[in-house]
Amino acid sequence: MRLNKEQEQFYKEYILNCISNEGYSEKELKTDKEKIAFLHERFMSESGFKSCEYIKRKGILTAFKDWISGLPSSFNIAYSNHDILKLAVESGTLSKEATENEQYKILNNYFNFIANKTLKLMKKEGVLNG
Repeated sequence: MRLNKEQEQFYKEYILNCISNEGYSEKELKTDKEKIAFLHERFMSESGFKSCEYIKRKGILTAFKDWISGLPSSFNIAYSNHDILKLAVESGTLSKEATENEQYKILNNYFNFIANKTLKLMKKEGVLNG
């Protein structure tokens, strides 16, 4: 799915607003780079050495998608079908009158989509190489 500029901005802000260091640090995350770096650090820390091998075997996108699918407390993204579809409608990526098939496509690809957008932000902010 190709997003327009407004949709790209919507998801960028959504992702950044979902990052939380509550329970990890008293320091407020003020910049996009601080938020993204914190999330990357949590991912690498919580995945452990086992996941590094998994990253090598399956790739960073699959490893990150699997991690966020486990709903880490540092990344408070929508996870229920209702909330995912509501988010897609709010962003303009799904019509309010969407068919069941269109809704299924959104739900089936959600974690992969969010992982991909988040990794792109990590690369843009210089947190992730490659």
